[in-house]
Amino acid sequence: MFAHLLAVFIVSPSFLMYAFVCYVWSNIQRIIVKTLTRLCSLSGLNEPVKVYRVIYKRKFVGLDIASPHNFLCLFWGSRSIFTMLNSNVTPYCFHGYHVYFVETESELDLGDKQGLYQTQWKQAKKLLVVSMKDYFKFVQGLPQPDVRVVFLTSTGRCGESQLTALLQNIRSVKSISEPDIFTTLARPSDQRELRPQTIGLLHAASFKLLSHFVAQKSPCRTLVIRGRPVCLDSVPLMFQYAPWVKHLFMYGQGSRTVRSLRAVFQNAPSLQNQVIEVTVNGDRVTDIDSLVCMTWARIAARFTELRRKKIPIYSIRHEDMVADPALCLQSIINTYELKIDASEKQSLFHGLEAARSHKQNGMMMSAESRLLCEAICQRMAVPSLFGNEPLPGAIFSTREPINTATADETKTPIRSTREVCQPDYKTRETFDFEEEHDELRRKTRRTTRTKFQTYCEVINPSLTKHPMYCNHDVLERNRIATTRRKQHALKDCTLNAEAIRSSRCPDFTLPNFFATNPPDLMTATCYLLIKDFI
Repeated sequence: MFAHLLAVFIVSPSFLMYAFVCYVWSNIQRIIVKTLTRLCSLSGLNEPVKVYRVIYKRKFVGLDIASPHNFLCLFWGSRSIFTMLNSNVTPYCFHGYHVYFVETESELDLGDKQGLYQTQWKQAKKLLVVSMKDYFKFVQGLPQPDVRVVFLTSTGRCGESQLTALLQNIRSVKSISEPDIFTTLARPSDQRELRPQTIGLLHAASFKLLSHFVAQKSPCRTLVIRGRPVCLDSVPLMFQYAPWVKHLFMYGQGSRTVRSLRAVFQNAPSLQNQVIEVTVNGDRVTDIDSLVCMTWARIAARFTELRRKKIPIYSIRHEDMVADPALCLQSIINTYELKIDASEKQSLFHGLEAARSHKQNGMMMSAESRLLCEAICQRMAVPSLFGNEPLPGAIFSTREPINTATADETKTPIRSTREVCQPDYKTRETFDFEEEHDELRRKTRRTTRTKFQTYCEVINPSLTKHPMYCNHDVLERNRIATTRRKQHALKDCTLNAEAIRSSRCPDFTLPNFFATNPPDLMTATCYLLIKDFI
């Protein structure tokens, strides 16, 4: 009975028509692919762009880095490589030896502070795949746009989106928030098979492609690209293979950043379970406080290392920007030679007022977590989480404000804004990065020791025996005294052993030996080592 029904269904006109349509459509797709492949071979490319239809989206955490595994797709055909220049097509990520683009129904807002990778994931309709070799060849053939590029990195949760929004008030400045095409190149686990030269060339091609996108959509003289904190590891390659790109680093007080990150983990319990008890640079962390502190300290130490390597990357502190946003904006304009019209000053005023009211709310930290974070910062030679010591390379600082209103023009002339806002760095010939690093290390140790002593005296006196409570000079004198005492004990033990060997006393035992010699641990240890030779 079942076989009879199946035979009737197979020979039915509807099934035959469906099979015929599928056969014709597959042949048409095969012809299109062959034609595009032949055209690509004539133009020097390997293969056409493959198009996949997105039928399902998945992400465990919204903050996850972009990946082609975020989509469940169905093959939809092939297109020309010039599809990458469409207004509704934007680069999504690198994976393996391919570059992935996302096609949406309408043009995306590249300056959305939510993050380009999140907007792409929400509005994606199709996924385009092209090989890295074809991607680099195609972008290399594009004309170089006359756009100045500034790459902004940060420690995260320190007002970097606020700074980007502040710069967007200038009509000649456009911004792109967190494109994961740079994040996936910075992760060594994803690109461990690529050579550093290949990664550097892909960075340069990506900068050129994004500049081409922005120059096509609107007249723009400056493009600010805000990357994730992990992109700081790629700055040396960017500086080597894309020297036209300027770099800027933003950070805030460590305690505020840590509290803000704790709030993120509190709102995402699944993310919190994934990061507990992980290894960061060989250091074992077992709670959220030590994890976020280790992350902040690692980024700050990496920035200090880049400054020591004489890479021109400058820093801005969030507290200084909030204290005087006008001076901050003027410093950035002078440093990166941005052009601003007189008509834009009124629109900038509203952005400056919004910057003053910006706040970051988080959770309080326990005393044990504070001590643990202080120890991590001291070990990694970065400023304390709870201090006000700035990182090197500051563009400006509000620690010593200049009062130009009461200046006497006859005695102390008022300096121009450009002179006031000059970057706080010397030339490469006269700048001593080692001296700057050593001074920062000394300030960090001194501040950490003072805070720990105050905590022990006021809250927990039982920790006064901790090595951080004592002065380093006292610890050094105690160490030298202990070393000398051990040396004298070893010398006495050697003399006593020689006397025993010369006398060859038959009734020599360990109790008789200690009856005439002080029972010192070093003496007993040396005896156990030389007893076989007596």
